[in-house]
Amino acid sequence: MTTQEYESGIPHLTVEDTHKRRSSGDITLIDVRTQEEWGQTGVPAGAHRATLQDTDFVQQIESIAKASGDKPIAFTCALGGRSLQAAIIAHQHGMETVFNVDGGFAAWDAANLPVDPA
Repeated sequence: MTTQEYESGIPHLTVEDTHKRRSSGDITLIDVRTQEEWGQTGVPAGAHRATLQDTDFVQQIESIAKASGDKPIAFTCALGGRSLQAAIIAHQHGMETVFNVDGGFAAWDAANLPVDPA
């Protein structure tokens, strides 16, 4: 457990575990980067999109959670900082099982995991 994880209380997942769980339908993945970032790199395969800075961010993630049957949610961003913030916000708004994806899209890309175009 990292210091940041311990202080936040939010568990982390590796990109490999996230991909495996998302592929099996066991988890919902949300990319919280900006549209510009998605356009430059694409998004992790199967990820939903909700920009952390949007004023309706909470409503977006609540809608995604409801549509996915309230499965556990993993958040990802470029490196892991914004996704940790997103996971904390989600947890504060009643989403019980949330995760931060370690290393974000940079780790996803480095692991050669599948990417969907933006």
